[in-house]
Amino acid sequence: MKQSEEMVTWHDYIKSGQIDSIAEDLRKKHTGPCYSLVDNIDIEIPKNLDFKVHEFWGLKKDNIDPAKFPGLDGSELATVVLRNDHLLTRQIADKLGIQKAHLRITRQRPGKISVFHVDINHGFYIKQYGDETKHLLPGETKKYIIFPEDQRSGEFFGFGKESITWKAGDVFTWPWYMDHGGANSGYEYRYAIVVMGF
Repeated sequence: MKQSEEMVTWHDYIKSGQIDSIAEDLRKKHTGPCYSLVDNIDIEIPKNLDFKVHEFWGLKKDNIDPAKFPGLDGSELATVVLRNDHLLTRQIADKLGIQKAHLRITRQRPGKISVFHVDINHGFYIKQYGDETKHLLPGETKKYIIFPEDQRSGEFFGFGKESITWKAGDVFTWPWYMDHGGANSGYEYRYAIVVMGF
């Protein structure tokens, strides 16, 4: 697929309806590592968060397209979003040099997966910060995942064809087009903090 000259900004990519095929084309051309370990920060998840199973990751069965996401029926992530003004969000965003950010704290129970996918974050980039991000180029979007606890037996996460190992506080980033996902076949909840921003 050829990218149109008119499709320049991240908004253009999102609104095109072709983001999955664009991402696939870019993955085919990708060379080098699929992710980078960029930092290790001391972090603790706030207590008493109200986790809810995210509609894409387990509640809305009409989201399940077996052709696009084989195995999605085994996917489940409970999430909590901390907005830009939350103290933890600001601490992490400042540490990573991000102007505006949201944290999506995820909790995955044993026996569940998050099927490989590409993040679009329509709500963040279009609905929440549409005016501020309308000129943002795809490579200027910021995405990180932080694991607040050491990796335990049965916990997996990967980017492209590469699986990772982690210790508490490790911060990873990846190109926007790189598919990623994970699984918890362990004994306890696995937590992660996904940072999106610009």
